[in-house]
Amino acid sequence: MSPSAEDRGCQLLPPRQWQRESKHAEDELDDPRALALLDWGTLDRPATSLVLRSHGHYGGWGDIVRFAAYGA
Repeated sequence: MSPSAEDRGCQLLPPRQWQRESKHAEDELDDPRALALLDWGTLDRPATSLVLRSHGHYGGWGDIVRFAAYGA
């Protein structure tokens, strides 16, 4: 027997909340700017954090994060 959604760590939402979440996700697809980062710091924090946690503090990981964000 397969595990239930709750056993897999999924949260079951009431119907109205599920519909609201679905509509919100569809709106983001229609308006990709809604997913845009607010400012440079919002992008730089995770990039810097990744560098600090990488082996040898490899700065290339931060460059990759920034490059991917610019290309999106």
